[in-house]
Amino acid sequence: MLTLRIHWPIIIVILLMVIIPQSVTACGTCVYVSSDRLLPPIYLWTVIVLSWYFMYGVVVTLFKQNLRFIPGGVVGLLIPPGVFLISHAIPGPFIVFPLIIPPLWAFLRSISPFGRPWANPKFRLVIALVGIVHLVAVAYGITQLVHIRKTRTLTAYLAQWGMTTPTRGLFYFELQKKEPASLIDYRYLVMHARGSMAVAAANRMSKISTIGEDTVLLKAAARRLASNEGESKAINVALDTLRVRLSHLESPKSIGE
Repeated sequence: MLTLRIHWPIIIVILLMVIIPQSVTACGTCVYVSSDRLLPPIYLWTVIVLSWYFMYGVVVTLFKQNLRFIPGGVVGLLIPPGVFLISHAIPGPFIVFPLIIPPLWAFLRSISPFGRPWANPKFRLVIALVGIVHLVAVAYGITQLVHIRKTRTLTAYLAQWGMTTPTRGLFYFELQKKEPASLIDYRYLVMHARGSMAVAAANRMSKISTIGEDTVLLKAAARRLASNEGESKAINVALDTLRVRLSHLESPKSIGE
């Protein structure tokens, strides 16, 4: 009976992986994508929170001590991966972030001279050390957040995440609605974006570009995406469309072979 009770959390996590449909998982991914505009790099913050909770679960298990809202054993160790799986259903990282509260509270207690005394001084010391390591990770994350918010352009953001529901809307309203000024952004996406985003940019280039050198970029993009036959073929279709357009212009510039 004891063995069955211990393995129930594992069974539940496995069922979550199987039951959560891909379409629902995509919803959570979209929340992650949207959150990355406000709080980049979003997966770094997620990993810090989950790691802090998980490591305190390990410490609790090894020392056979108690921390409020951080259970030991298999249950405590499976809470972080379980929450991470659920976060990709709909709520995104917003269901992950509350997990920072118990370990942060435990860390503050471990370094505070006030409050109840700790039964095991070594346990308190390890809690403090693990907390300091994660605070260093938080400090690094803050530097990355500031750097990314200052330097990352909208086009770089689109290239990073590919064609998702949030980025599809930005592509239409921020780029397609501002053509032909956005041609330079399409060139960047063709060369750097993930497959579906690169294909979308190539299609727009084929409709508005008047420069023969853009055919060279499309050929390079087709080679870059050669591992995906469908995406490479779509880029080549855009390339052929652009060549036809350029051939009908009155004064076309040189067309790359």
